[in-house]
Amino acid sequence: MIRIVSFGCSLIPAAFLFHFYEYSQHLRQEDANFLFIASLLFVAIAGILSTKIDVRFLLAANLVHLVISVVLAMSFLPAETSWFNPVGRDIAVALTAILFIVGIWIIRYVSLSLQSSRKKTNA
Repeated sequence: MIRIVSFGCSLIPAAFLFHFYEYSQHLRQEDANFLFIASLLFVAIAGILSTKIDVRFLLAANLVHLVISVVLAMSFLPAETSWFNPVGRDIAVALTAILFIVGIWIIRYVSLSLQSSRKKTNA
């Protein structure tokens, strides 16, 4: 059950949601106060949960996460705004997805290292 939840968490298009929330707050001329904290929380939870998934499935989920984020951005975020300059909307969302993925892999590595050191001390 935990593997299904962790695989599903890895499929959440966090990069799209990040830019969608940020851009909608920009249109309302409000600050995106919880964006950074929510992003860190997502990366931490997804990274810890990813320790229960096989590496191949995690790589596949990360690839799907990136593709879904870019496709959703093409559907729901305007491309002709100065908001995504200088790289453009699609590249900005893809780079954000890569940052999320790198964060998840770092948290995964740290979490697995802590788990293995705990097992060694308890053995």
